[in-house]
Amino acid sequence: MQKGFRRLLLLAILFPSAALASIGVGVGTGKIDVAKKLKTGGIYDLPPVTVFNTGTQPSSYTMSVTFNEKQSELKPAASWFSFSPSTFVLQPGQSQSVKPTVRLPLKLKPGKYFAYLEAHPHTTLQRGITSVGVAAATKLSFQAVPLNPLLAFLYWLFSLLQYYAPYSYILLGSLILLIVWLSLRKRLHIQLQISKK
Repeated sequence: MQKGFRRLLLLAILFPSAALASIGVGVGTGKIDVAKKLKTGGIYDLPPVTVFNTGTQPSSYTMSVTFNEKQSELKPAASWFSFSPSTFVLQPGQSQSVKPTVRLPLKLKPGKYFAYLEAHPHTTLQRGITSVGVAAATKLSFQAVPLNPLLAFLYWLFSLLQYYAPYSYILLGSLILLIVWLSLRKRLHIQLQISKK
């Protein structure tokens, strides 16, 4: 039993491409360099990342954020990012465009940020064959600039309104109408008096 395992391990070391032939991932976007400065509290849609199944079997894929351990740039938190779709299945040779979104917190250290937007298989491919740690990544760099807390909060609200439009505008309009109605009701309080005969 150990002898067979050793042979399999030796084959995998000598011929890694054969050992990983059924698992594959690639990205069609090499680098995303955001030219404009991103403001704290903002929500930004980044250019899409195209993910390819370069393997020979269907697989389920997901996106994540990773870093270079010794990078000089600041590392954005993985929680700042979301991907649409977050998981997807690709047949061999198929591709999927994934839209990354970054939501900067109100408080963060200003400066240049760098991360990898990484695509990788995340489930078992078939019974008895599990996913191996293959991945492909797109380089992301951007610069974050600070705002004072009040402006950061207002910018965050404005970004939310734009991001969730038109529903956000409908909700905001309804809220303003409710406030106007309540204030007018207090100021123009009309009492009806019924005269008794």
